[in-house]
Amino acid sequence: MVYTGSLKFALVVLICFFYVEAGSAQNTDAPKSKQPIATVAGQAIYEDELLPTVQGQLFPLRNQEYEIKKRALDNLIEQKLLEAAAKKKGIETEKLLAQEVDSKVAEPGDAEVQAYYLAQKDRLNRPFNEVKPQLAQALKQAKIQQARQDYLKSLRSGNEVVVLLSPPKNAGGL
Repeated sequence: MVYTGSLKFALVVLICFFYVEAGSAQNTDAPKSKQPIATVAGQAIYEDELLPTVQGQLFPLRNQEYEIKKRALDNLIEQKLLEAAAKKKGIETEKLLAQEVDSKVAEPGDAEVQAYYLAQKDRLNRPFNEVKPQLAQALKQAKIQQARQDYLKSLRSGNEVVVLLSPPKNAGGL
């Protein structure tokens, strides 16, 4: 169920993306039809006159929008690859992950748990024997998480993935 949260987040971001894109599409129509955005003493002001003065402020926002889209797209790509791999084996994605990843992750050793405890000792403020099972479980979960990310990277490298999402262009030359 690790990917359920990621998938929900990706879907929310994707929905937001479509709303932003719909708004952007409407905004890009205005300069093409040369509709004024203001008039002063009968003189029209057009959006293309405004852009040079706001481009520096808009670029970081466009870059942030791109990064959000890119993360959401990466999550969706990973989900599609995972679903395809599971379908190929005729099993559910969680079962695939359990078989191919989770089952291959070793339990953390006592020395590893002890080292983790020593690194967290001040924050934990409890004796080692009292928190050892929770620390071992946390370490195992971290290892599983990393192994799943590595597995997804291997799926991605083993398949043709073409990303067509382009980063924003800095039109102001800044």
